[in-house]
Amino acid sequence: MKKFKMMLMAMLMLLPVSTFAYDAADYSYELENVKGGTSTAGYVVIKVWSYGRRERLTKPKCMANAVHGILFKGVDADAVGTAGSIPAMVPAGYESNTEYFDNFFTGAYLQYVQETNKGFMDVIKLKKKKEVKIGMLVKINTAALRKRLEKDGIKAGVNSLFSR
Repeated sequence: MKKFKMMLMAMLMLLPVSTFAYDAADYSYELENVKGGTSTAGYVVIKVWSYGRRERLTKPKCMANAVHGILFKGVDADAVGTAGSIPAMVPAGYESNTEYFDNFFTGAYLQYVQETNKGFMDVIKLKKKKEVKIGMLVKINTAALRKRLEKDGIKAGVNSLFSR
């Protein structure tokens, strides 16, 4: 019995630790401005709708998709009285710094996104595609995200406009 436990422990230790890497082929998403989704300065509240086949993977995907959308797509203004659109922080896209963003989406993005509504998620089962559509409200710290991108040299800061 003792050998069995030791072998089991050894096998568990050899299993690879799964980290989340962003892969757009796995899931698609939509971002939506939230009416009344105002927050403190430097934050934005959005609803992200992620599509996928496995519900258990969708919460981390929703959070990564929200950050990905803020970075590369931006959010269009809705006709529901929101403050306006949110431009993409890195309009050049993911491919402009693939290695940097591959590393960023293995876990660093989690510093800049928080669940709202205590993690409550809207789940819609799509019959035709055997997929689920999960909606989740998230709060993104755009000010800190912008500072990190500027510090890492991915995005030019305001100070670069004045220095010559």
